[in-house]
Amino acid sequence: MPQNIHNYIVSAGAQINITSTMPGARSFRVSKKKKEAKKAKKIVFETPEGLRAEAARLIEAADREEEEVRRKRAKAKRLSMEAEEMEKKIEKRVEGDEEMVMEDAEQKAGEEGEVVEEKILEVRFEKKV
Repeated sequence: MPQNIHNYIVSAGAQINITSTMPGARSFRVSKKKKEAKKAKKIVFETPEGLRAEAARLIEAADREEEEVRRKRAKAKRLSMEAEEMEKKIEKRVEGDEEMVMEDAEQKAGEEGEVVEEKILEVRFEKKV
Protein backbone atom coordinates (compact mmCIF):
# COMPACT_ATOMS: atom_id res chain seq x y z
CA MET A 1 0.00 0.00 0.00
CA PRO A 2 1.47 3.38 -0.95
CA GLN A 3 2.43 5.69 1.86
CA ASN A 4 0.28 8.58 0.65
CA ILE A 5 -2.99 6.66 1.16
CA HIS A 6 -4.68 7.14 4.52
CA ASN A 7 -7.71 5.39 5.93
CA TYR A 8 -10.38 7.68 7.29
CA ILE A 9 -13.27 6.46 9.39
CA VAL A 10 -16.42 8.44 8.81
CA SER A 11 -18.92 8.90 11.62
CA ALA A 12 -21.38 6.75 9.67
CA GLY A 13 -18.90 3.89 9.86
CA ALA A 14 -17.87 3.82 6.21
CA GLN A 15 -14.17 3.51 5.49
CA ILE A 16 -12.73 5.46 2.59
CA ASN A 17 -9.25 5.61 1.10
CA ILE A 18 -8.01 9.01 0.04
CA THR A 19 -4.70 9.96 -1.47
CA SER A 20 -3.02 12.99 0.02
CA THR A 21 -2.30 14.28 -3.50
CA MET A 22 -6.00 14.89 -4.19
CA PRO A 23 -6.94 18.32 -2.82
CA GLY A 24 -10.49 18.54 -1.51
CA ALA A 25 -11.16 14.86 -2.10
CA ARG A 26 -11.64 14.06 1.56
CA SER A 27 -14.37 16.60 2.24
CA PHE A 28 -16.26 15.64 -0.91
CA ARG A 29 -16.13 11.91 -0.21
CA VAL A 30 -16.93 12.27 3.47
CA SER A 31 -20.02 14.37 2.78
CA LYS A 32 -21.11 11.94 0.06
CA LYS A 33 -20.70 8.95 2.41
CA LYS A 34 -22.57 10.76 5.20
CA LYS A 35 -25.50 11.46 2.90
CA GLU A 36 -25.58 7.81 1.84
CA ALA A 37 -25.46 6.67 5.47
CA LYS A 38 -28.33 9.00 6.45
CA LYS A 39 -30.41 7.68 3.57
CA ALA A 40 -29.66 4.07 4.61
CA LYS A 41 -30.62 4.85 8.22
CA LYS A 42 -33.99 6.26 7.15
CA ILE A 43 -34.71 3.09 5.20
CA VAL A 44 -33.70 0.89 8.15
CA PHE A 45 -36.05 2.72 10.56
CA GLU A 46 -39.02 1.98 8.35
CA THR A 47 -38.93 -1.73 9.28
CA PRO A 48 -39.59 -3.28 12.71
CA GLU A 49 -36.32 -5.22 12.54
CA GLY A 50 -34.47 -1.98 11.86
CA LEU A 51 -36.13 -0.31 14.84
CA ARG A 52 -35.23 -3.26 17.08
CA ALA A 53 -31.64 -3.21 15.84
CA GLU A 54 -31.43 0.53 16.48
CA ALA A 55 -32.86 0.06 19.99
CA ALA A 56 -30.28 -2.65 20.71
CA ARG A 57 -27.53 -0.39 19.37
CA LEU A 58 -28.69 2.47 21.60
CA ILE A 59 -28.79 0.18 24.65
CA GLU A 60 -25.25 -1.00 23.91
CA ALA A 61 -24.11 2.60 23.51
CA ALA A 62 -25.71 3.54 26.84
CA ASP A 63 -24.01 0.58 28.53
CA ARG A 64 -20.66 1.64 27.07
CA GLU A 65 -21.21 5.19 28.29
CA GLU A 66 -22.10 3.95 31.78
CA GLU A 67 -18.94 1.85 31.86
CA GLU A 68 -16.91 4.82 30.67
CA VAL A 69 -18.42 7.02 33.39
CA ARG A 70 -17.61 4.35 35.98
CA ARG A 71 -14.01 4.14 34.75
CA LYS A 72 -13.62 7.92 34.75
CA ARG A 73 -14.96 8.17 38.30
CA ALA A 74 -12.58 5.44 39.45
CA LYS A 75 -9.70 7.21 37.72
CA ALA A 76 -10.67 10.53 39.32
CA LYS A 77 -10.81 8.89 42.74
CA ARG A 78 -7.42 7.24 42.20
CA LEU A 79 -5.89 10.53 41.05
CA SER A 80 -7.26 12.40 44.07
CA MET A 81 -5.81 9.75 46.39
CA GLU A 82 -2.45 10.06 44.61
CA ALA A 83 -2.64 13.84 45.03
CA GLU A 84 -3.26 13.46 48.76
CA GLU A 85 -0.33 11.05 49.08
CA MET A 86 1.87 13.45 47.15
CA GLU A 87 0.81 16.33 49.44
CA LYS A 88 1.70 14.23 52.49
CA LYS A 89 5.11 13.40 51.01
CA ILE A 90 5.73 17.06 50.25
CA GLU A 91 4.67 18.08 53.76
CA LYS A 92 7.05 15.50 55.26
CA ARG A 93 9.86 16.70 53.01
CA VAL A 94 9.17 20.35 53.93
CA GLU A 95 9.06 19.48 57.63
CA GLY A 96 12.34 17.60 57.26
CA ASP A 97 13.88 20.56 55.45
CA GLU A 98 12.62 22.93 58.15
CA GLU A 99 14.13 20.71 60.83
CA MET A 100 17.46 20.64 58.97
CA VAL A 101 17.39 24.43 58.65
CA MET A 102 16.61 24.81 62.34
CA GLU A 103 19.40 22.38 63.27
CA ASP A 104 21.81 24.23 61.00
CA ALA A 105 20.77 27.55 62.52
CA GLU A 106 21.17 26.17 66.04
CA GLN A 107 24.54 24.70 65.12
CA LYS A 108 25.68 28.00 63.59
CA ALA A 109 24.37 29.90 66.59
CA GLY A 110 26.22 27.46 68.84
CA GLU A 111 29.43 27.85 66.84
CA GLU A 112 29.08 31.62 66.80
CA GLY A 113 28.31 31.53 70.50
CA GLU A 114 31.49 29.53 71.09
CA VAL A 115 33.47 31.99 68.96
CA VAL A 116 31.99 34.91 70.90
CA GLU A 117 32.78 33.19 74.19
CA GLU A 118 36.36 32.54 73.01
CA LYS A 119 36.75 36.20 72.03
CA ILE A 120 35.39 37.32 75.39
CA LEU A 121 37.83 35.01 77.14
CA GLU A 122 40.67 36.30 74.97
CA VAL A 123 39.75 39.91 75.76
CA ARG A 124 39.59 39.12 79.49
CA PHE A 125 42.89 37.28 79.28
CA GLU A 126 44.50 40.20 77.43
CA LYS A 127 43.16 42.65 80.00
CA LYS A 128 44.64 40.55 82.78
CA VAL A 129 47.96 40.34 81.06
